[in-house]
Amino acid sequence: PISQTSFRIPVSFDLCSLTFDMAWLHQCLSQYKVKDLPLPSQLVTLEHPRHKLFDAIQVLAEHHLQSAPVLNAEGKLIGALDSLDVVAYLVNEAMDGKVLLANHDIESLAMWVATVSPEDSLDQVGDTVAGPVRRAVVVDENEKPISVITQST
Repeated sequence: PISQTSFRIPVSFDLCSLTFDMAWLHQCLSQYKVKDLPLPSQLVTLEHPRHKLFDAIQVLAEHHLQSAPVLNAEGKLIGALDSLDVVAYLVNEAMDGKVLLANHDIESLAMWVATVSPEDSLDQVGDTVAGPVRRAVVVDENEKPISVITQST
């Protein structure tokens, strides 16, 4: 497993910014795989059709999460529900005068989410989560979610 002391990043200082060698970082990260990360043992997920929007908001709040994977009845990943998407939906619905939290289906709000394998290298995962995606769901060989990696992981 990776520990905080596994490697040191060479850093150079100048007056305006803190920089480090990106090639060196990719080389270091390529030595490790997702399975080497100390990922949480329990993944919080939302289930379609069991969870409605209000239920989903409660789950996110209860676990202090900004997003969670959404699974279908068979446990397969169908997307992720992000709190920012929920807020955008609520604002749009409120402007139209029709906010119905309790019975709204979360499947229609579940956005595409990147997936990675436990065998993927960390430099590949870093490239995936570095952009606007911001997170990737780790899935096993049966496409069942086992964890989430975010920019802050």
